[in-house]
Amino acid sequence: MKPELQLKGAEYYLSLKYPVTLRELSDEEGGGYLATIPALGEKTFIADGSTAADALYALDELRKELLPQLIARGVAIPEPNRAADEAEKYSGSLMLRVSRRLHGQLVAAAKRNGISLNKFAAELMACGLGERSAVEGLRSEVQEALAELRKQKAA
Repeated sequence: MKPELQLKGAEYYLSLKYPVTLRELSDEEGGGYLATIPALGEKTFIADGSTAADALYALDELRKELLPQLIARGVAIPEPNRAADEAEKYSGSLMLRVSRRLHGQLVAAAKRNGISLNKFAAELMACGLGERSAVEGLRSEVQEALAELRKQKAA
């Protein structure tokens, strides 16, 4: 979406109340707290702090900085209710068919990490989605930079 096609401005989205997730980090993870805004992208809208209040404050500051930038670049921003309504459509259960070999590899990796196969598979999928989102964002930035270079070269 082009910035000029964005129907609502940064002020509108900054005024919306998005659900936030907050979790305590283990000592292995460095301690403290981690806060995210899943509806906006839990790999992008993520902040930490030594206290829950610090993590929430850092997340709000990040939100205030990133939302206007994303809107200026023409990124479509979901509204909180739409994201919540969308999430309610799904049960949270997913059945997959995989090869016996892959099944065995996943079970072994889950055991090495001391977690259930279900949790391990869910974490793998979440990481994969986050990486894909990051790659798509970088691809978009590279395409914009190339277009600008072509424009400058043509001038």
